[in-house]
Amino acid sequence: MKKWLSNGLAVLLLSSSLSAGTVAYADNDPQPASTTEIHNVQNAPTKAPEFKDVANHWAKDAVDRWSSRGVVNGSSANKFEPNKQITRSEWVSLLNRTFQFQTNAEVIFTDVSSNKWYTQDVKTAAASGYIKGFEDGTFKPEAPITREEAAVTLASILKLSQGAGQAPTFKDQSQIAGWSQDQVAEVVQIGIMKGYSDQTFQPNKSLTRAEAVSVLDRAADVYGAWYGEAGTFGPKYGIQEEKGSVIINKTGVTLQNTDIAGDLIIGKGVGQGDVYLQNVTVHGNTYVYGGGEHSVHLDNVTMVKVIVNKKDGTVRLVAEGNSSIQEVTVNTGANLDVSKGVSVNKVTLTNELPQQSTVRLNGYFNTVNVEAFSIALHIPEGSIDNLNISDTATGTTVDTGKEASILSLVLNAAAKVIGLGSIDKATINSKDVSFEQAPKYVSLGDKVPSNVKVNIGNNDVEAGNINPPAAATAPSTGSTSVSSDSGSNSGSNSGSNSGSTNSGNNSGNQGNTDEGLLGPVSIESDVVTVGEAVYFTSPSNGIAYFASQQIPPDLNTLNLAVQSGEVLKKEVKAGERNFFLTSELNIQYPENEFRISLYEINSNSNYYYNSSVISVTDESSPLTQNPIIMEYGTEPEYFVLKYNRKIKLVPGKSTGDIVQVVLENGSVEPFTNALGTVEIDGTKVYIKPTDPSQLGKNFKFRVQADSIQTVTNNQEQNVEYTTGPMNLLVKIELVSPAVSNQAKVKIGDLIEFKVADGTTVYLVPEYVSGSQQTFDDIVTDGWGKKVDVLSAQANQTVSIPTDNLAPGKYYLLAWGGRAIYNIELVQ
Repeated sequence: MKKWLSNGLAVLLLSSSLSAGTVAYADNDPQPASTTEIHNVQNAPTKAPEFKDVANHWAKDAVDRWSSRGVVNGSSANKFEPNKQITRSEWVSLLNRTFQFQTNAEVIFTDVSSNKWYTQDVKTAAASGYIKGFEDGTFKPEAPITREEAAVTLASILKLSQGAGQAPTFKDQSQIAGWSQDQVAEVVQIGIMKGYSDQTFQPNKSLTRAEAVSVLDRAADVYGAWYGEAGTFGPKYGIQEEKGSVIINKTGVTLQNTDIAGDLIIGKGVGQGDVYLQNVTVHGNTYVYGGGEHSVHLDNVTMVKVIVNKKDGTVRLVAEGNSSIQEVTVNTGANLDVSKGVSVNKVTLTNELPQQSTVRLNGYFNTVNVEAFSIALHIPEGSIDNLNISDTATGTTVDTGKEASILSLVLNAAAKVIGLGSIDKATINSKDVSFEQAPKYVSLGDKVPSNVKVNIGNNDVEAGNINPPAAATAPSTGSTSVSSDSGSNSGSNSGSNSGSTNSGNNSGNQGNTDEGLLGPVSIESDVVTVGEAVYFTSPSNGIAYFASQQIPPDLNTLNLAVQSGEVLKKEVKAGERNFFLTSELNIQYPENEFRISLYEINSNSNYYYNSSVISVTDESSPLTQNPIIMEYGTEPEYFVLKYNRKIKLVPGKSTGDIVQVVLENGSVEPFTNALGTVEIDGTKVYIKPTDPSQLGKNFKFRVQADSIQTVTNNQEQNVEYTTGPMNLLVKIELVSPAVSNQAKVKIGDLIEFKVADGTTVYLVPEYVSGSQQTFDDIVTDGWGKKVDVLSAQANQTVSIPTDNLAPGKYYLLAWGGRAIYNIELVQ
């Protein structure tokens, strides 16, 4: 039973009898060392807190060890309270941290509310199966844990064989419950717990905090090895056999030349750090709960199953050398980098992956199964023999780099395949499938008719006609019988500050969009109430969709939302008056910003028209007192306060009475005609500065109370509302290449630009939108670049690199400001 001590020695502890009157399961006697093994410790372990009340306590070593490892905490900065009873909720919290249990399963107890510190730990413990509640549906989280309850939990975690124990019979054997007798015998036999000097076990006695840590210490030794300090472990030569399992819970650990009979856990304590495994064999499962974007390094490892389940952020696994991994199960965002020569038989992206997660597979894989809904799978380079998109994986985007190849792709759900990678064969088994580049050969599955349409390079083609008969047998030349034109322009800017959005740069249009060709959809009113119809006239034949602004206007997403009732759809004819009934939408109002999107099929081109924003108001709801403020990036910029009801001026008021401006020096001024205009239209108050720079760098708008009121429903009036600090959108100017339309940049060249203020500038693919964390993740994953521009560099030429990026269309975004679109990176 190994115990990793803070001085780097692994000491084999021997059992010894304890003096009369002491608690036999407490580690309160110094133990003779029979064997000593020196390890190369690269960094000193974390210093344990100085708990004054354990300075001379028999459990001091165990308390110091597990507090330095972050498993046990004191009741205050310098107080541990070793003799205080430990509760059932505190006990499972210790076990979860020690053995790294985590699960998403929902277990309900009537006495465990949702807002307690221990709620998640209790659910995790019950879902993991090592502890149960009571017959009345309670858990009793604040009741003390008894010795027999503790024995049962530890026997379950350590998978001890029930009924095999040969422990001595205690004088109070009859007091040990039938449900715990086998487990008590087991934990006593292997020395985790012992009886008292009077030959009793006292099964109903409560554990103290010190006793709990001592029992935990011994249980961890039985479990296997627990590495809580940075360093190199395992012999320099030969193979060390670990008959149990191994937990690594600290960054900077290198484990080498080790054969693990049980499981290997990369614990949550690794955080964003690195772990190195060199010449390690794991016969059980490998669980990855920690590790950063720089990596869990696997060099010459042999593993049966790797399960990635890091709850906070993306973890990167790098497999090198002669590594062999049978299966990788991905439950959370991950990057897998697999060198040539490494064998990875199967990768499964499970349905536990959150929607819009990103997974990157870089290298060589045999079979990849995608089960998760609406995720992004990036394949920068390497090859996948078999990629299967299951029928649960609707909304999947597969992004392939130029150096990536897929031998066989099976699509059982609506999915999008973009990028310049090659696909030898694609089997279509679902409608609403699209490709940027045509596969070399396409076949139909048995779930779709022969005339199902597949979108290739923005052209809808019947799948049965994609490959002429000769194409299946002709030598591969890297081209197909279907032309491909990736003329999309789907970038959107979510980068403006203070919760505002910048809609002045790009409308999010997709396909060969040209509203000037036939004109946009014409609507009769941009404000309607729930239950009313939205009347419109289409400029051409096509399919019209009525959808919330929050739903992306791509066909796959829209058609999915039609099935759920969140979007309305109808076929329309040019020049005819049509309508959508707002009452038919399966949504919760007052989500009130909508649009009509028209998709027209004309001469094998896909045109998309976006109408003006339509506000749908619920007149039965109260007037919101905190309007949404949006910033519009036109010249000059203007601002909009959006309410959830139709509004008008209070009688006797003028628009000059509505808004005040709080300048950066703190002074409050009316928003007079000298500063600009204030207008009311439908549900909105428009604030339009004549010269926005007069407002300074930081300013606020204050809406005066009782200046506006609702049109109907008792004519409710507003209260005073002050916006958060506002900043004008940061302007950005392209210096090189100096073009106004579309900039083509060779990968590896620099893009030069100027910004009007200090900010972070991103170069990302045009489909990227979301929070700043989303943009940072894209950069970290190698799909974009960023540069921090200091205030002192304002209006000076700054460059951003393009090396190692994939070819395609990008945009340059000044966070909190404007963007430059139509930047194409080429080889």
